[in-house]
Amino acid sequence: MRDALGRFSQASGDDDADESTAGDVVAVLHRTAAAHEDARARAAATAQHTVAHLQDLTARQAAVDRRRDLLARQDAIAAGVQAVAEHRTALVLADHAAVVVAVADGAASAEDRLTALVGERSTVRDRHEVTDPAPRATHDRLAAVLADVRHLVELERTLADRTVAVGTAVEELERTRTRIGTAAEALAARPDERAAIVLAASQAADTAADADAAARAVETARELARLLAARAAAADTAAHTAAAVSEAAATASGALSVENDLRARRIAGLAGELGAALTPGDVCPVCGAVEHPAVAQPQEDHPSADQIDRAAASRADAERALAAATAEHAVSSAELVRLTEAVGDHDDASVARQRSEAEARLDAARAAADAVEEHEHRLQAHDRVTRSLEEDHHDLVTRSRILADRVDGDRARIADDEQRVQAARQAVLAVAIEAESAGAGSEARTAIDPGVDETLAGLVGRVEAVAAVLRTVADLDDRVTAAERDVADRKAEVDAAVQAQGFTDVGSARAAALDRTEADRLRGLVAAADRELAVVEAGLAEPAVVAAAEDLAATTAREDGEGSVVLDLDAARSARDAAAAALDDATRAAAAAAERAAAAERCAADLARAVRSRDTTSAESRAVVRLADIATAAPTANPTGITLGTYVLMRRFEDVVAAANDRLRAMLAGRFALETSDERETGTRARRTGLALAVRDHLTDSTRDPRSLSGGETFTFSLCLALGLADVVQAEAGGVSLGTLFVDEGFGTLDPETLDDVIGQLSRLTAGGRQVGIVSHVEELKQRIPERIAVRRTPEGGSRVTTTV
Repeated sequence: MRDALGRFSQASGDDDADESTAGDVVAVLHRTAAAHEDARARAAATAQHTVAHLQDLTARQAAVDRRRDLLARQDAIAAGVQAVAEHRTALVLADHAAVVVAVADGAASAEDRLTALVGERSTVRDRHEVTDPAPRATHDRLAAVLADVRHLVELERTLADRTVAVGTAVEELERTRTRIGTAAEALAARPDERAAIVLAASQAADTAADADAAARAVETARELARLLAARAAAADTAAHTAAAVSEAAATASGALSVENDLRARRIAGLAGELGAALTPGDVCPVCGAVEHPAVAQPQEDHPSADQIDRAAASRADAERALAAATAEHAVSSAELVRLTEAVGDHDDASVARQRSEAEARLDAARAAADAVEEHEHRLQAHDRVTRSLEEDHHDLVTRSRILADRVDGDRARIADDEQRVQAARQAVLAVAIEAESAGAGSEARTAIDPGVDETLAGLVGRVEAVAAVLRTVADLDDRVTAAERDVADRKAEVDAAVQAQGFTDVGSARAAALDRTEADRLRGLVAAADRELAVVEAGLAEPAVVAAAEDLAATTAREDGEGSVVLDLDAARSARDAAAAALDDATRAAAAAAERAAAAERCAADLARAVRSRDTTSAESRAVVRLADIATAAPTANPTGITLGTYVLMRRFEDVVAAANDRLRAMLAGRFALETSDERETGTRARRTGLALAVRDHLTDSTRDPRSLSGGETFTFSLCLALGLADVVQAEAGGVSLGTLFVDEGFGTLDPETLDDVIGQLSRLTAGGRQVGIVSHVEELKQRIPERIAVRRTPEGGSRVTTTV
């Protein structure tokens, strides 16, 4: 509430305001802000007017300056009109002259080309001695013949290689026929070789067929050997069991004698046994008398019933052992008889000989079986080789036939191709002779010379050279003819151009022509003059420049000292600056007033909410404050001085005290018990209570202060409280398992009886799975702990650790 009121006073600037006058203060601030806003609007209108006036004057002054500049440029254009007209006339004449000059230059170039072509044609004809008046027709005849035979040139080149290939094929044919003979001889010997392999395989199969009988003979011999060994073992077993029967019979006889002796002695001393059982006043079991003047006494070696029972048990055991030994001997004797009958007349030597012979038969049969498989593989391999030889023989025969047919065909084709090449050679030579006669020149004479290469390729190459020369000469003739026509046409064009462009001759046209630099310069001057005139005329036609005529006249009069100031820009700028400064001041004042009014209004709303919150809180917080005072043990609300935390601990502390009392009853014979107390412990300055302890002495039926206990009793109480706390913590759901406990000193204050009780309680903890460690100097306690660690000081200043397990 105080903070909200302070913020409102700061925002409104009224230190005397309170919650009752806050609304009035806000209303006054809003009226002040509205007045400042009206003043700012008036200042803004004045500033806009001064800016508009300055802009108008600036525009008018610019128009005056532009009109003065355009009039000066108009006067300069009028002074150069004559020069620009002369430039235009010179450019027109130069354009007409350029047409005539271009045509005349083209005609001169055509004449130069004709002269060069005529000279080149004469040079070529002289160099090759060509006199043929129609070189194009001769060339076409040569080209036609060459086109017909040119493909035979490559054919001629292949004739030699093809002839060599035929010779190679003939040699391969001879080798193939030789291989055919060798293969036929090898195939002829294959049937006899196969019959020998089949015979060997049959003999091995007969031997291998005895394998099963040999295996049975080996197994029979092995069985006889096993039976001989078993018979020998059975004879030993029968001898051992016979000895065991004799020994068991002697033992049983002795046990029977001992039992009979004991029974006879007991019967003889039975009166003494009955007398020993009589007491004065009992009825005699024999005579029925109550008085017993001469009671028989038992003999010193009189056997008891237990001795007789043991002797009977020993005798029964001996008889059972004799029966078992007798049965075992009967079994071993029957086995010996069975094995003897099974072996018959065989002995070790005869069985060994029989086994050796059977194993030799078995080895021979197995070797023969392996040989049969080997012969089968050999037979299969032999058949594969035979088939391969047959296939090779067939392939060789087929190849021989193919080679023979190819040799015959190649020879016939080579002969035919040689005839075609010879006919082509004669045709080319005939047309070359015809060209030489027509005047084809030196290349034609060389082509028909019989002393040079007479192959078709050489002849075709020489004739192609003749055709190339004739083609060059014919092309030059055509170009000269075309050049002559071009020269005549261009001369006619020159005459027509001179007349059309208005010149008397080519010389006058060349005199009127201008070079490119001069023409460009004159065109630039004319274009610049035209652009300047267009710019000036357009500028003078602008409405602002037209309207500036009156201002210009007034300005000119003032400059001549005849008028007053028309466009005062300095005064207009001063007025604009003053209006802008006034607007800034009014704007800042209005913004400050509006912000103060808004801030005051917000703070007034906060103040109103704070007033309402204060009233509501005062009504609702009474019960909460009282509950808090009770929980914190405030004296006005909780005279007991027990806080909420202490109260919770008191409930848990009762469980710890109950667990500690269980230990106390066992250690101190039930004399003492711990009790919780609401009293404040003596000797402490704390005001709060609730966790004090008292000792109940059942012997004196009184309650004692814990400080009145002896040293040993204090140690015992502390130990029980520690054990009780451990039990309570471990018993909690999800509690921590306290598996180890260490007790340091305190045992020296206990009397022997209490020490025994304490040690017993700690032993029960150990039996329950906990580990208890004791630190003590009491010698009696050390002797009663079987597992201990002893630490002793050494003379050197250190210590020695001894472990006893």
